[in-house]
Amino acid sequence: MIRLYSVSKAYQPGKNTLEDLTLRIREGEFTFLTGVSGAGKSTLLKLLFGAERVTGGQVLIQGRHLGRIGRKLPLLRREIGVVFQDFKLISNRNVFENVAVTLEVQGVGAKEIRKRVEHVLRSVGLENRQLSYPPQLSGGEQQRVSVARAIIGQPKILLADEPTGNLDDESARGVMDLLHDAHRKGATVVVATHDSSLYSESYQRVIKLSRGSIAADSRPVPMEDE
Repeated sequence: MIRLYSVSKAYQPGKNTLEDLTLRIREGEFTFLTGVSGAGKSTLLKLLFGAERVTGGQVLIQGRHLGRIGRKLPLLRREIGVVFQDFKLISNRNVFENVAVTLEVQGVGAKEIRKRVEHVLRSVGLENRQLSYPPQLSGGEQQRVSVARAIIGQPKILLADEPTGNLDDESARGVMDLLHDAHRKGATVVVATHDSSLYSESYQRVIKLSRGSIAADSRPVPMEDE
């Protein structure tokens, strides 16, 4: 599903954010990326989404080489849902419109869009906020809109960058429940977080990054093909 071979990423010459990173994430895995601020978590997610390009090495998503994908990258992104750390909501679009944009890009019809958006907004507890605009929402509400937008297209891969970083405990549990629900429905999920409480008692894979390299990789429950 996701493969990285000897990947490095430098924003400045001679200063690598990621260093010789080789990694495989199998289809259907739920993986946490951990590490202190600056360890390379967000950069790694950006590489997987194609928002950044590697300095060296290769990134393959579903067998497709991101360094050679060119104009087909937007098509691949339709299969990837992203929960951004800073939400990236469209300020002049209301909640309904922010979530609907994912389906509009996929060419879904208006009737089906309304049905699916209303359903997902109920699932995140925002059915009464669909006509509100991002500046009118709390941080927790904006994060739930971001999650709704990421999951509504039923992506094969779901990437989440610090999805609970701005939330109270109750809201954080709600967001993680949504990510786990997407996983149960078949999505391969990668969550970057510095919050050890999210994974300390989980049975999911945990990859710890340190200075752009993998410092630890634990998977308590073996995959079926191992």
